[in-house]
Amino acid sequence: MNRGITAWGGVLLFAVACGGTSAGAEPVVPEPAAAPSPPPKVKIVNRPGAAVTMAQVLEPGRVTVVEFYADWCGACKIIERKVMTAIGDEPRVVLRKINIDDDTSPVARQYDVGALPHVRIFDNKGKLAYVLVGNSATRAGPLAVELASRK
Repeated sequence: MNRGITAWGGVLLFAVACGGTSAGAEPVVPEPAAAPSPPPKVKIVNRPGAAVTMAQVLEPGRVTVVEFYADWCGACKIIERKVMTAIGDEPRVVLRKINIDDDTSPVARQYDVGALPHVRIFDNKGKLAYVLVGNSATRAGPLAVELASRK
């Protein structure tokens, strides 16, 4: 075997591996960074009854529907379905669920949640826009979509 040819082959391999280009070849441009994936549409944010801060719950730049619920609350399940149907694929609205467990839990006391369903809607700047308790919570989805459409 001829050592001269092997040495040149190694140099060529090194140049290619290190990104060397021949005359007239265009440089390699890195791919742009992928856009961050959108937040999940529905998310439970706490362990049952555990306290949370709204900073942990709200999605910056999006209308956030915060549903206080308990697993035993049948009306809460209906509200979630109604909210999800109303907001559909609207990318500017998300649903965040806080499990109060019962009305004596730390999170229920923290946010003064005594009756369920209990929904709060925050605008895309994090400002509280609506508090809906009981049957009025059925309006949460349409109100959130309307709030998201405001400039």
